[in-house]
Amino acid sequence: AVITAVLMIIRSCSPKTADNLINQSTDMFGMMSDMWHSPGGVVLWSLSGLAVASFARYRKQLQGHWVPWLFLGGIMLVLFIINLLSTGIGFISRDLTNALVHYQANDVYRLLLIYGGGVPLP
Repeated sequence: AVITAVLMIIRSCSPKTADNLINQSTDMFGMMSDMWHSPGGVVLWSLSGLAVASFARYRKQLQGHWVPWLFLGGIMLVLFIINLLSTGIGFISRDLTNALVHYQANDVYRLLLIYGGGVPLP
């Protein structure tokens, strides 16, 4: 969801750059955009909303026990970030390997910049 929000901000500032990032559905950004705009994305958003609503509804029962829940949320956030980084590196290395195999120099340099610097360039 965070990457989708960043892509929406990029699209509002520079539509051409965003279209270049999401140009192919085989790229990581294209696959994520397709996922969030599919029925599966609606299910994930609905389940997330249900979780937030349940915590809001039962917040009075959690008043004395908020520290363990905060730790659990922090651990889950760290696990999510590690999973996101691992998945992103896997997609980038796959795209880099494909660009090398097909002798696409422009894509190789763009992906090396993303892989090395973490900056998506058009």
